[in-house]
Amino acid sequence: MKYIPAFAALAANSPLSRRRRGEFKSYRVQHLAHGCTRPTPVRDPHLGYCTWGEDAAPKLYGAPTMEVRILDCASSRRLLAEMGTLVGAFLHQQGEKVSREPPGREEYRDCLTNRWAAARYGMQATFVWDGQARPVAEILDEMIDDCLPALARLEAKRTDLATIETMIRKRTCQADFPLGLARRYPDPHLLTSAYAKRVRHWDVFDDYLRTSPVLDPAAVPDEDAIIQEHLAHVGEGTHFYQLRGAMYYPPPLTDEIIERMISKGLITREVTTARGMLLHRIR
Repeated sequence: MKYIPAFAALAANSPLSRRRRGEFKSYRVQHLAHGCTRPTPVRDPHLGYCTWGEDAAPKLYGAPTMEVRILDCASSRRLLAEMGTLVGAFLHQQGEKVSREPPGREEYRDCLTNRWAAARYGMQATFVWDGQARPVAEILDEMIDDCLPALARLEAKRTDLATIETMIRKRTCQADFPLGLARRYPDPHLLTSAYAKRVRHWDVFDDYLRTSPVLDPAAVPDEDAIIQEHLAHVGEGTHFYQLRGAMYYPPPLTDEIIERMISKGLITREVTTARGMLLHRIR
C-alpha cells in the first residue's frame, strides 16, 4: 500500500480534463479512477472509503496481490515497457516482505495524502514518508535499487530503465509535455489537434525528455495544505459529503477536518431538514 502513490506519480499523464488544465497532473487518479491506488476492501471505518473501482489497488484481508493497469496512458512505447518491467520486479520483491499487520490509521492517511500529492504534482511530488518529507523521485530511486535482484530474474538491469531514470533525475513526468503545449494553445480544439499530431509518432515523449529542464520538488502536503484543499470544495450551501472527495480520506478524518475549519472560522455549518448538513465558506 505504501508504495502505490509512487507509481501514480511516475505514470501521471492526464493534466487536461473537462476544460480544466494544470491543477492536477493526473486528473484521472484524482477524479476519475475511483478506488484506484487505494486499498479495498477495508472494514474499519477509519481505514475505509466506499468505491467501485479496483483496477490498481492493494488487496487487503485476502491474498497479498495487487492488480495494476498503467495508471495513466503511456505516451511512449519504451516507457510502457519500462513501467511494466519495474512494476513486475518491484511487486515480486515486495512479495517476499509482506507484513501480516493491518495498516494503522496514520499509515492509511499518509498513503491517501501521498496519492493526492502524486495526482497534483506527478514526479515533483513530495511525500509524507515515515514521518519525514521525501521527494517521490528519491523514493522511486530507492525502489529500483531494492528490486535489482528481481530485475535480474527478468533478465533486466537498472540501465534498461533509461527513460524512468531520466524522469527521476529531472523530476519530470509525461504530463509536463502536454502542459507545455497547453500554454501555447489555449484553445482546447487546437491543443487536441497539436497533441494528437505529436503523440502518433510514439517517441515524442522520449524526445521531449532529452531536452526538458530539471524541475524542483513541490512542498510536502502539511496540515495547512490539507485544510486548504478541503476548503476549496466549500462554497455557499455545500453538502458536507462533497468534501469526502477532496482527498478521499475516510469519513471520520474528513469530519475532523470539517470541525477544524469551523473552529478556525473558515466555514460555518447549517443543519437543514431538506438537505441535511450544509457548509458555507466565510469570505
